Amino acid sequence: MLFKQYLVLSIISCLGFVHEISGQSLKERKAIAEGNNNYLQENYRAAISNYSKVLSTNAKDIKANFNIGNAFYETKQYLKAKEHYLKVVENTADSKQKAEAYYNIGNCFMKEHKYPNAIESYKNALRNNPKDNQARYNLTLARKLNQTDKKNSKDNELKPSDYVKNKKEESEKVAKKGDFISAYKIMGEALAKDSSALYESDYLKKLQEIIILDTIE
Repeated sequence: MLFKQYLVLSIISCLGFVHEISGQSLKERKAIAEGNNNYLQENYRAAISNYSKVLSTNAKDIKANFNIGNAFYETKQYLKAKEHYLKVVENTADSKQKAEAYYNIGNCFMKEHKYPNAIESYKNALRNNPKDNQARYNLTLARKLNQTDKKNSKDNELKPSDYVKNKKEESEKVAKKGDFISAYKIMGEALAKDSSALYESDYLKKLQEIIILDTIE
């Protein structure tokens, strides 16, 4: 059996099953079966050992690559997990198996907080299996997390310095006296010296609007 990792809102994994693969020797099937039992018992090191026995003689084995990837996933070795999922993609002609592998690659990227990569992986999963609703759900989740991540990064980058905070206070005092042009100039000077003044772009915009309205009147 192959195990698919499901990623939901709480990012918890559970098990699902896809096709059995033919063309394995009795010894390989036995090692896979033992590895699967180890996996289900959460003995991931033993599972990795058994799957590795198969890969030592058949590096392209689909089941062994897929399930050792999952064992590495469970031990938080996401880079190794992705390497084996990619081997599944490279060595299978079955579109459903490709979709399952891309799906799990996406989950690895999610664990690493690499949301753009996760998005592309889930897209690849859907290209190979358009009916995979779980991949579609995770794609939506990855997009939302990516937007949140971008917003947080932007907020951190534009956090105003103490200098900018002081200049804004100075500007606001001048603005309260009705001298909006001078207030705007103060912030303009701050922006010329410190790019974190961009954080106050909304305040600058409001000053501009007031100045324009005063000119019209």
